[in-house]
Amino acid sequence: MKAVYYCYMTKTLFILGRQPIFGLAEIESLFPNDNIEQINEKIIAIDKSIEANLINRLGGTIKIAEEITSITGPQDISLEQLVTKTVLDSISSFPKGKINFGISYYGSDQTTRDIERIAINIKRFVKKTGRSIRVIPNNDIELSSAQIFHNKLTNKTGFELIVIKNQNTITLARSFAVQNIESYTSRDQKRPYRDAKIGMLPPKLAQIMINLLNPATGTLLLDPFCGTGVILQESLLIGLSVIGTDIDHRMVEYSTNNIDWLKKKFNLPNICKISYGDATNNVWNDKIDNVVSEIYLGRPFFQVPSLETINKENNLVNELLVKFLINLHPQINTGTKLCLAIPAWRYDNSFLRLPILDQLEKIGYNPMSFKNLNPSDLIYFRPNQIVARQMLLLTRK
Repeated sequence: MKAVYYCYMTKTLFILGRQPIFGLAEIESLFPNDNIEQINEKIIAIDKSIEANLINRLGGTIKIAEEITSITGPQDISLEQLVTKTVLDSISSFPKGKINFGISYYGSDQTTRDIERIAINIKRFVKKTGRSIRVIPNNDIELSSAQIFHNKLTNKTGFELIVIKNQNTITLARSFAVQNIESYTSRDQKRPYRDAKIGMLPPKLAQIMINLLNPATGTLLLDPFCGTGVILQESLLIGLSVIGTDIDHRMVEYSTNNIDWLKKKFNLPNICKISYGDATNNVWNDKIDNVVSEIYLGRPFFQVPSLETINKENNLVNELLVKFLINLHPQINTGTKLCLAIPAWRYDNSFLRLPILDQLEKIGYNPMSFKNLNPSDLIYFRPNQIVARQMLLLTRK
């Protein structure tokens, strides 16, 4: 793990991932008592200092930054002058050594050519102070997480300046944490057992699903459709104990081997039980604190099927989910939270959803709510993907 650096500023900025609503929901769940400021679609802020290693837990945030300054209204100097002055003031307190520097613009009309020109001027001014500096070139107006990670821009002599223009406010910030892309690759593609045919749950999405429930360290999480064990894996990494069951003996074997690999790799002492079980009638004898799972999503489709075909899959999955929730209900306590990834089929520019969504209270569950978003909008999908993952967030009545 990286060394822990602290953000001492009063405002922390979260730069969100490809589907920002997931990052927003994740931060609200982890910081339920803090006011969240929506700066723009990609960036939110809280008035709190946090540790940099929180980034290792967040699936929906690609960078975390500390605010340097925020100016509202007309400025006496140009944006370029403000950026240059901020950089020169900031690096005056940097330790000795070569500075790796880059700029990302959000909500600005700057082009990559504009940024290159500004960066060259900054490099010239920095060199006049006697410091050595290397500028990271911009392929886009926003530096990618890979560029920041590989060029070590969150280290003590690294500096990614984030420039945010939002209406008549300009905010400047310095990123101090970025997603570890190598760790995600290892936990996804280097596990000993994978099966792309069953639809791999990305580790980032598994992290988000767990974080939406904000489980306390040491509590027990159940994944009743555990597949190859991605949710079990991400739960163990944040200090939870886990139980995984699956109706497919092959998936039980895959999960078992993957978790054995993970526990050895990270020296994890947490409890993990994996066994065969049909989620519609299985009895779990342990006290379950949280339930996180991706249920059966139906058949994969590589081209848009007929409405009749989608409705058949819809009814099949709906029946499975109803049976599972009815079976689970007497085995968990009132207030127990669930996060389930369920299918939603893209059809005719909208999503076809499961009928059970209108009947949850009748079978003993209440939908969870958020202050800053509608949970029904939490649908994870990629372009041209027909079967999307909708997050179903429930509390047992």
